[in-house]
Amino acid sequence: LRAPVRPEDLAGFLRDMGIMLDAGVPMMEALQTLVEEASGPGNVADIARRVRVDLAAGMRVPQSFARHPDVFPETVRNLAEIGDESGALPRMLLESAAHVERLIDIRRDIRTAMIYPALVFASILGVGFFWLYYVVPNLAQLFKQLQAKLPPLTQWLIDISDTLVHYLGLVGLAMVLLAALLVWLYRSVARFRLACHELMHRLP
Repeated sequence: LRAPVRPEDLAGFLRDMGIMLDAGVPMMEALQTLVEEASGPGNVADIARRVRVDLAAGMRVPQSFARHPDVFPETVRNLAEIGDESGALPRMLLESAAHVERLIDIRRDIRTAMIYPALVFASILGVGFFWLYYVVPNLAQLFKQLQAKLPPLTQWLIDISDTLVHYLGLVGLAMVLLAALLVWLYRSVARFRLACHELMHRLP
């Protein structure tokens, strides 16, 4: 239940650590400085506090990073391992910070690019809900008055509209529960998340 660490905080932690180590500041002193300069959960102080506890217990930096996969991505852990083995840990920490910042920029660009499709999709859903909830019931009453024989597809659409009108609360609750279930599966089940990624790669 710990608050997630923002990528911006992680990039700041890695960059500050790399700069201080490159300047000759001892590791424990650098971590203590980061702990004292920031406070609150989910920020640089929280990351520095976790790593400092691990190092005080005798771990190496890559081992500490590996203990917190929710904070340090695999690429960052691999770069830390390379830096620790080659004696170039400060430079690898700076490379890790640059990598995280590149990911931040990519996510920002993706969110910006998705604004228009999201608005279009929301508009389509809104129009569809309006038709099913308001227009189709009125048309159904007209068809009943005319005693018209309806095709199966039209009758199926009217049945869906009647269900939505009579059980709007239950339908809304079911949609919320379904969305919550999908979010939980995406965050907790690796195979489901992989399947979602494969599906998204195939979507136009």
